[in-house]
Amino acid sequence: MVPHMSGSSIDAQVRYAEGTKAILESYFSGKHDYRPEDLIVHAGDYATKSYGLRNRYDFSPDPTSFTYPKPTTTTKWCTGKFGNRHECPDKTFIGPIIGVVVGLLMLVVSIGCFVRHKGRRKSMETDASTPLAAGVDQPSSSSSSPPPYSPPVSYWGPRPPAQHGQIEMQRPGNVYHGGP
Repeated sequence: MVPHMSGSSIDAQVRYAEGTKAILESYFSGKHDYRPEDLIVHAGDYATKSYGLRNRYDFSPDPTSFTYPKPTTTTKWCTGKFGNRHECPDKTFIGPIIGVVVGLLMLVVSIGCFVRHKGRRKSMETDASTPLAAGVDQPSSSSSSPPPYSPPVSYWGPRPPAQHGQIEMQRPGNVYHGGP
């Protein structure tokens, strides 16, 4: 017992311990949003108001007078955007794993589409070089030379001669060009 306490204050000490225990239990259960530095103030105020003590410094408890409850799990407290404190959410790896799987799936699909499109383009190029009709006799020329030029067919009647560089550069043989 503390020397400066009166005989009736042992009762108050027990009630103070019970009040402190109740406050600590509510703190560790997560039902209240206490900061650790507020526990002493709350416990003292609780004892002062409920048990008629003059102030929270009426007695100094011995270390063996009562025990504080030990928390079963340590809970990490986070501060929100607006300054409110809350229990930090558990960190799980499900979200990041799903993100990685979806990203890899998209990468594989895009590579598959690219390879398929590239293969289709190659097959179209090889199809163009093969003869379309098997029964038609093709001239025996090397496959690397282009086919002979044939003018486009017009369904709107005869065309006037084209007015471009090839025609203008041609010289007929019977035209006199002058000279000695």
